[in-house]
Amino acid sequence: MTHVATLIGPPNALVPAALTRARAALPGASGPQPLGPGAADIPFTLSMGVDQRAIALRAIAERLRGLIAGVDVVVQPQANRRKKLFVADNQGKPIRSRDHNLTKTNYDNEA
Repeated sequence: MTHVATLIGPPNALVPAALTRARAALPGASGPQPLGPGAADIPFTLSMGVDQRAIALRAIAERLRGLIAGVDVVVQPQANRRKKLFVADNQGKPIRSRDHNLTKTNYDNEA
């Protein structure tokens, strides 16, 4: 597999039927890989020249967004892919571990 489509949304949006529709829309796709409630990866193979690849990836992402309402889609190469956790407060400000010690005691005291 050369690429992966990551679907992120409410758990009730990523039902098996929706994942089946998404898989059918991807060239050479394998089965969905659950990442947790509301997220799944679908690996697929995209075989075309580098100059056409970016356009095709954008089109694939738009097609997937149209198939499953309320779901964010990230389409990216499988090679050198790293999964990281991004934590933000409710205004979208990143929370870095050196900024906050998010133990229950400290969290309760910050409120």
